[in-house]
Amino acid sequence: MDQYISDHITSFGFGVVVILSVAALFTSLKAGQLMERNNILDSIHKLELDKIKLKTSHKVCLLYKEEYGNNPVPDTKKWNEIVEKCVSIDETFPDKILGLNQIYLDLVEHGSRSEYFVQVLQFMFG
Repeated sequence: MDQYISDHITSFGFGVVVILSVAALFTSLKAGQLMERNNILDSIHKLELDKIKLKTSHKVCLLYKEEYGNNPVPDTKKWNEIVEKCVSIDETFPDKILGLNQIYLDLVEHGSRSEYFVQVLQFMFG
């Protein structure tokens, strides 16, 4: 009888260990999937942010050409650096994208009269 009880306790203990192992494996797989989704979402946000940075810096460059005609246009990298400074480092990707999108739309709507265009010129030329 003691052997019978001992075998059942051992089987039960082994079963609990297997169930906990499977649960731990499932949990780690689920956590990995969530992390992968977050990585993909971050990548999409980075691409969107880069796209709006390029659009904004290109718009600023075009406005500069329209406003100042024959004057030499400063280096494109300089424009990109200035546009980069328009968003706060502490902001989340969606907030950065929203902020730059608002700047871009203001540049499109107001052109060289945009307050952001004036700020970019102040950054550029001191």
